[in-house]
Amino acid sequence: MSTATSIGVITLVFLLAMRWYRSVRSRSSIPYPPGPPGDFILGNLRQMSSSYQWLTFADWGRKYGPLTYLNIVGQPFLVINTQKAAVDLLEKKASIYSDRPRLMMVELTGVDGGTAFVPMGPTHRKHRKLLTQALHPRVVERDYVPLQERSVRKLAQFLLDTPDKFVDHIHRAAGETVQVITYGEFSDGHVDFVDLGRENMKNIGQIISGYLVDLLPWLVYLPGWVLGTEFKQEAKHTEAVLRKAQWLPYNMVKSKVATGIAPPSFVRSALEASTSDNLDEDIISLAAATLFGAGSET
Repeated sequence: MSTATSIGVITLVFLLAMRWYRSVRSRSSIPYPPGPPGDFILGNLRQMSSSYQWLTFADWGRKYGPLTYLNIVGQPFLVINTQKAAVDLLEKKASIYSDRPRLMMVELTGVDGGTAFVPMGPTHRKHRKLLTQALHPRVVERDYVPLQERSVRKLAQFLLDTPDKFVDHIHRAAGETVQVITYGEFSDGHVDFVDLGRENMKNIGQIISGYLVDLLPWLVYLPGWVLGTEFKQEAKHTEAVLRKAQWLPYNMVKSKVATGIAPPSFVRSALEASTSDNLDEDIISLAAATLFGAGSET
């Protein structure tokens, strides 16, 4: 029997066993909400289109109600179709449902250390405290409003000079404004930090869009030459960009803080308060990368 055939047989046996286990376990639990019927083993996988999934979800919502149950290769999913259901579950019962599910691709790339992906707990509270302090209205008015005003004047001049490139100008202005707020004004002459931040956020958006390894975590243990493990190379590339976006601007600010020439910024404030707030560099740098990436994409 060839290696490929052996892997195929093992995969099929595993899927059958997982399907049987989940079906047995679900018999003694509370019934799931209604949802579309699925195939054996694959469940609703074939009904999930690669694009415009929200239209499919909306159609199911009209047919099955505010909560729609799906089974993707034995993994249960719940689609929330109304605002009321979302508020009832995600706000009124946030202590139960506010955490994100575990995604293998997020862990493989190191994205799980970012503010948006840190599980509820002490580390998540440190991230939130750090961002809340840095974005307090008094801090924004004192430190960041002058920076925003300067960026707006710069944008206005660009729009007057080359109005046909208004989309590029707006994107660039948004990215540079958030960069200045997060790290202060600087440049190393070689790296475009706005483009780096955008590439990082683009990669993260792709990572959370869904991979087979998220449904079948055991795929991570297969060698990289096996068909279906291309995600490993994607994970390496994404992590490399993430670490560059995390540490390169952070270390530049850190060196300026050490010499006393760092302008006001989120990172400078966090470093100055790091001793009293018991914050480590990993938390500060990842929170900064999250702020910069999310802000530049808004």
